[in-house]
Amino acid sequence: MKDEVLQALFELEALDPNTVCSTCTVEHHTRLGLERSIRAKILEDLKDSHGVDLGAFPIPPIGPVPLPSASDPNHRLYRCNSCGVSVDCLTCCLKRHEQSPLHILMEWTGTHWVRTSLRELGQVVQLGHGGFSCPFPAKDVTKMTVLHTNGVHRINVRWCQCQQRKEKWRQCTSNAWYPSSWSYPETVSTFVCLKRFRLLNVLANTNIRDFVTTLERMTDPLGTSWVPARYSNFGIMFRQWAFMSRMRRSGLAFLAGGISTAPLGSAAVRCLACPRAGFNLPEGWRDVEDNLRYKYNLFLGLDANFRLENKMRPFAKHKDYTVLGDGLGVFGPLEGADGYKQHLRKYVSEDDVSQCASFAALMQRDSRFSRGLRVTGVGGCSCTRHETVRPMGLADLLKGERYSTMDFVWWGALHNEAVLRVMGSYDIGCQWKIHLFDRLEGMPDFMRTRQEDRPDIEISLPVWHGRGHRNGCEPAETLRNKPGAGMTDGEGVERVWSVTNQRAYATREMQPDTRHASLEDHFDRHNFQMNLRLSNILPRKLRTARLELARQTSNFKDVSRDIPTALKAAWMTDMRTWDDESHLPRLERSVSNPYESPWSDEDLSEKDIRQELDTLEKDELEELSAGQNGVPKRITTTRAFLKQMLELQQTQLRIHSLLAAKGRSSWGCDKKVTEARKSVAARLPHIRRLQQQFMPLALSLMEEADTADAAQCLRRGTQRVPPKEENIKLWLPSEIPSQLRRSFKETLFIAEAGLQRIACSDNLDAVRHYLFTKSHLLKHREDVSGQKAGTRSRTLLDDVKDRLRAAVLRYRTAQASLVSLTDTKRARPYRKLEKDDITTKFVLDHDGAAANRLANVVRGSTRKRVRGFTGNYRDEDEEDELDDGPREASGHSRRQMSWIWTAKGAPDAASESFLHDAVRVEWCKAYARNQRWREEEVLVLEEMRRSIHSLESERAEWMARSADSKAFSGRAAYAQRQMAARDSLIDVFKREFDDTPGKVVKKRARNAV
Repeated sequence: MKDEVLQALFELEALDPNTVCSTCTVEHHTRLGLERSIRAKILEDLKDSHGVDLGAFPIPPIGPVPLPSASDPNHRLYRCNSCGVSVDCLTCCLKRHEQSPLHILMEWTGTHWVRTSLRELGQVVQLGHGGFSCPFPAKDVTKMTVLHTNGVHRINVRWCQCQQRKEKWRQCTSNAWYPSSWSYPETVSTFVCLKRFRLLNVLANTNIRDFVTTLERMTDPLGTSWVPARYSNFGIMFRQWAFMSRMRRSGLAFLAGGISTAPLGSAAVRCLACPRAGFNLPEGWRDVEDNLRYKYNLFLGLDANFRLENKMRPFAKHKDYTVLGDGLGVFGPLEGADGYKQHLRKYVSEDDVSQCASFAALMQRDSRFSRGLRVTGVGGCSCTRHETVRPMGLADLLKGERYSTMDFVWWGALHNEAVLRVMGSYDIGCQWKIHLFDRLEGMPDFMRTRQEDRPDIEISLPVWHGRGHRNGCEPAETLRNKPGAGMTDGEGVERVWSVTNQRAYATREMQPDTRHASLEDHFDRHNFQMNLRLSNILPRKLRTARLELARQTSNFKDVSRDIPTALKAAWMTDMRTWDDESHLPRLERSVSNPYESPWSDEDLSEKDIRQELDTLEKDELEELSAGQNGVPKRITTTRAFLKQMLELQQTQLRIHSLLAAKGRSSWGCDKKVTEARKSVAARLPHIRRLQQQFMPLALSLMEEADTADAAQCLRRGTQRVPPKEENIKLWLPSEIPSQLRRSFKETLFIAEAGLQRIACSDNLDAVRHYLFTKSHLLKHREDVSGQKAGTRSRTLLDDVKDRLRAAVLRYRTAQASLVSLTDTKRARPYRKLEKDDITTKFVLDHDGAAANRLANVVRGSTRKRVRGFTGNYRDEDEEDELDDGPREASGHSRRQMSWIWTAKGAPDAASESFLHDAVRVEWCKAYARNQRWREEEVLVLEEMRRSIHSLESERAEWMARSADSKAFSGRAAYAQRQMAARDSLIDVFKREFDDTPGKVVKKRARNAV
């Protein structure tokens, strides 16, 4: 079959000598048929009129007429690749392509096909009359270069010179050609070509150089003929075309005063689901009940992206680098008294220092590598629930992630917003928000608003980034514990960067104006795509919210069942007081954090470790920025590198925990394992690249290990199977053999030891917390009656057990690594966690009874199982209950406690105090989870309503533009097309949203089976 296909592909390469012009052949046969029918009709009429016998007038046969053929040397045959495989003569070919001057022609030489052009055949394109002739055309013929999707064309054109003539650039645009010059255009690009490149640019990340090179190769694959170089021309044309397209799509092209009168940010694509007063909010939304006011919250996220840097490149003389549409899109205004450049001049010596989070971005705030860079990154603001970039929500970072830039981005993104409440998230929000309103006084005039006109702003920590904070900051500031936040994780802006980073390499080399236009176009497409995804994303979020709400409601009832009502009321009062005082600093509130245990604070030694790690990282950054000791430039520190490795290790441990939990509580386990494995596989190549930089000798150890495994498999006669993602050895510094560690940098082992010690502390707190939570559930399980309630209680207990096992696994891994890096003595107070240590039982022993039992064992006088208070009480046994044991007898007795309760200086107090705190925290967290999922359902339903209402409002806007543009048929037609597009989207959204309840019911039924 392959050979037959290969031979069939050669068929069009040759031409039969008897082949004639297909157009002439059709016309010839048509003429013959017409002549025959006419003559027959005449004879028929004569017969009917005069009774003439047709036999007396026989029709003589028409002889053959010579047609242009491949065997005729006086005629050439041509084939158009754009029209098909038919063959035409010169006359027919020119006639066929009067309206298609950009088709690619092939000429038959008698032996093979060669490329030719309509220009070489003598075609001249008349402009100004839609391809038809002009009564007074220009005498001179202009040679013009046209870039089309099928190559670069050289054509001859004649300008219109009649009374109805237009400017030459208008004659080009009337022919769907975009000129590169507005005075005397000689290079143009077709609209189709510009649209094609725009799609390839925003979707496939194709750059102008590659696209133009592709067109040149399509024109002349061998490079043997001259092809005009139009790289610069096409770049200018596309930049202008993309800007004009955004102006049309945003409706600014319909403004009576032109785009110069457009308000700031009006060209950006707005999120359909975010609240906008007067656009998608119902009447009376400001007077809604307090418990439902969160429906109209605006959720914004703030973050910086250091990938979108830009090199310092020299400016060409006599060239204008002004950006197009300054301040109209997602970038704030640059020029003018209220521009970003003028704003930064007031903060040249700004010094922002954070004392909380330990992210590398913060440590590199003022030490960010900026040599040779005009811009070190981009600060951005987006809606965290739908991941669309806000109007005026971007600004360049000139030197690190400074407050001056992030403030400009934040207040620019809130410009002219009339919502009541804004919930923002920022990975250093706990520090950044402290003097936020004081710094507002230094913002440009258009950003400053009266205090009574400002929305209520609450800044929180994103869920994932909040875990890197310390000193009780994360449980106090995380979005998970904020009323009205739903299940918003605050990490939406990070997901925006993951898409935008594809543009980093291309924009790094661009000039400022080109880079600005490229990013504007990219975020324009990104926001539009995010809006389209709402029809699919929101129904899925609603189904998830309803299913999870039912699960969390059931869990919360189980947790609350045996807790006294008065105690729950007191805890609820504390939570409400804590939430009402959210505007106050954490340490100034009247109640302690209900979501945090009082014995989970870090001790003094951990603070010293963190300070030591901060000092090491600061010294390393200074060394790297100064280029000392020949250290190569990089942007990742040793500490940041090790944190990434440990995060990857935590994902591996999570997979092991999920696999261990599978079967006991397999709800979603398979999906979670698959996603976790994908996460490991995606991050591992980056970790290996960092290891090559920080631990180059580890690569040789990996190769030796692989070689040893291969040799072992060869000896066994088995085939080597690649390990699963959770079993891949990461080769942390603690996994390096001790005899080889002198070949590595000492800071690697010091930094990991500090990080592992902190991990031991955190995971030991988790172990103790889940132990008491489990003991509470076991103690009150006997009060549960009924099969349904028993099943829920069992499910809740299994969930806590799985969390406990995961915490134990994490602790054991961290403690083993800490011992490997130091020794058993220096690793204290973190010992090896044995099975017997995982207990809340206090072992009470009376000396006399213990001595008698010991004597009996030694003498062997009894073979019965030794029983007594010295037995091993383990919470791994499901039937264990929290029990202090028998009362202490008088005399010599002692009370023993597992070391996990005395490590880190835990008080040797009664277990009820620990139990009370553990249950309180678990109950408050369960209540918060239940409330967040309940809010999530309400928020998603409101977002679905707002999405449809936004489309209807946009349709009304385009209808008004169409009504105002009756005198301009093109503008009216464009507005009508936009209206039709909104109608289609409204139908799709309604159809997807209306089907959601049925899908939820079906899914619940499947889960119930």
